[in-house]
Amino acid sequence: KIEPVDKRMLKANAHEAMQHQAEQQIQMLKRQAELLIKQAKAIEERLALSHSIYKAEINFEPVINGVYHLYQKKDGNQILSMVAPYEWGKAMPFEMFLNTVRLLPDKTWEILA
Repeated sequence: KIEPVDKRMLKANAHEAMQHQAEQQIQMLKRQAELLIKQAKAIEERLALSHSIYKAEINFEPVINGVYHLYQKKDGNQILSMVAPYEWGKAMPFEMFLNTVRLLPDKTWEILA
């Protein structure tokens, strides 16, 4: 027995399935785009930090994955040190501790604390 096809129902079901699939794919692409934008911003921030650190006084050769400490001197200039803030005792020779940083393999820096 052959039943006639309800063309309106066939088209409505196809349209609903198509719309649902397209919306899922669009949402997935939006999430991926947001992630890429977030990653790009993180790289820009790391690059800005790295420029700042390379402008600082560095009296040694930092090694990859080495942990260092960034300070601000009384004259406003920055200096990178191997000495952590807690290692100075009561007489830290700098105006202010700024960050603990690590040198990454691509020669950019990341803030640890």
